[in-house]
Amino acid sequence: MRPDPHLGRLSALPRHGPDDGTASDAPAGAEAELGPGVTSDGARADPGPAGTDAVGGLPQGAAGYAPLAEDLIRAWADLDAARLLSPILDLIPSPAEASRPLRALDLGAGDGRDVAFLAEQGWQATAVEPVAAFRQAGQARDPRPNWLDDALPDLPRLQDESFDLILLIGVWQHLQRVERARLIARLRDLCRPGGRLMISIRLGPAAEGRPVVQSDPAEVREAFARAGFALLRETDRGSIQPGNQARGVRWTWLALSERRADDDLRHWHRLIAADAAGRSPRPPRSGC
Repeated sequence: MRPDPHLGRLSALPRHGPDDGTASDAPAGAEAELGPGVTSDGARADPGPAGTDAVGGLPQGAAGYAPLAEDLIRAWADLDAARLLSPILDLIPSPAEASRPLRALDLGAGDGRDVAFLAEQGWQATAVEPVAAFRQAGQARDPRPNWLDDALPDLPRLQDESFDLILLIGVWQHLQRVERARLIARLRDLCRPGGRLMISIRLGPAAEGRPVVQSDPAEVREAFARAGFALLRETDRGSIQPGNQARGVRWTWLALSERRADDDLRHWHRLIAADAAGRSPRPPRSGC
């Protein structure tokens, strides 16, 4: 599927990432499609509210990163954003050739490598990261992105916001089943019509101290389809980090588009033109 020309031509950049790569009602069927997760040691993940418990003031999925933050920042120093994002980089529009400013959101932004890359390309970028040491490193790396201390799945600090691009890189595996269903609904709210959503899904064992909840990429894809996202690409890649390579970790990348524009591209063209002129577009003939 071709990207919308009104969002600008696609990035053509050298392939030089971590690796690996609110609350609204969950979309009908999303929780059932995802199914109960399985942790890296084979145990069933707790599907109930315990998955959202905070640990030491942090969301459960982020708690394992805080004690290791300084070591991880050093370990990630040589990783390159364009190399990490290469499975889906050509599907990220170029703000320089768009008809209006484009907004990007990086969820679980870590030390800011990817969001700084987007800011360098001209995106109006927002980073969400609950670990204070990562936020500080990201702000020191590049002052342009807006950094928020917020947490998945509900993202309470992102009220009345919408974005043309959302990154969820190396994060999905830390969410429990009920959190995933809630996040899908929240992403639907945050993604502008025709916006892009990029997700990496970890396949393989966890790193020490950072347990993962395994998932089937096909079920994830189907859950997002039920929520109104169309698949642009699905691709499987090996890890670029030596430690993960030794563990046999692989990543499935999903590039998705908010379907309201995909159902009627002519409406998306009208919406962009109306947005630029400050007018309200007519509703689409079809959509979610």
